[in-house]
This record gives sequence, C-alpha cells and structure tokens, in this order.
Amino acid sequence: MLTILTLAGCTIGYRGPIDYPPSITSNNPAEITVKRIWSLNIGAQPFTFLINDRDVYKLDNGESISFKIDPGEYKFSVNSTGGWKMWNSHDLYLRVLPGKSYRIILEADFNHGSSITNATDNY
Repeated sequence: MLTILTLAGCTIGYRGPIDYPPSITSNNPAEITVKRIWSLNIGAQPFTFLINDRDVYKLDNGESISFKIDPGEYKFSVNSTGGWKMWNSHDLYLRVLPGKSYRIILEADFNHGSSITNATDNY
C-alpha cells in the first residue's frame, strides 16, 4: 500500500498551461509543435517547457502542444517539475522564420538525462 501511495504521489501535480507563449503581433506567425517522447524512465514526472526563460507549459509523458509565435530569435528550454534544470540538458536557440512550422522534440531517460534533442522545420 505504501508503494502505491508513493508512486501516486509522484504523478500528482499541476499539468497543462502555466502561461501563454508571447503574444502574436505578426501577420505571418510561425507554428511550433513541442513533442515529449513517451518513455518509461522519468515517465510520471511532467516537464516544464520554457520560452526565453519563462515557464509556458507542463508536458506529461507522450504529450504534444502546438502554438503560434512571432518570427524572431528564441531560447527554448526544458525543466523538471522541481524547477531545476535537467542534467545533461541544453537550451535550444532558434531563429524562427515567418510562416514556417517547427517541431521540437523533448526526450528523457535516467541514462542520458533530459534534453531538447531535435528541431526541424517544414515537417
């Protein structure tokens, strides 16, 4: 019984939007899709996706979000629910072009840490 409660405690917490991406002012915004790859390792722990060091969304295991954003230069990051930066993670600096679509992939496991592993355009 204690084990079940402990595991359940790991998955309780706020999920979903924390804040909104920056307001759109452009007539030709880009679209960003963020995909957290499903994984058994660290699967119950939501990750916080950040834009320019601002918490935007908590993603559950296997979850995706999409939003529009003005063209420009951005820093995308991922943190654990505790607020500390994931080990072996890195920030993604991306120049977002007008009208383009981008996919950002988040991966996590105990062996390699957690990181933004890929960003592609026009998928």
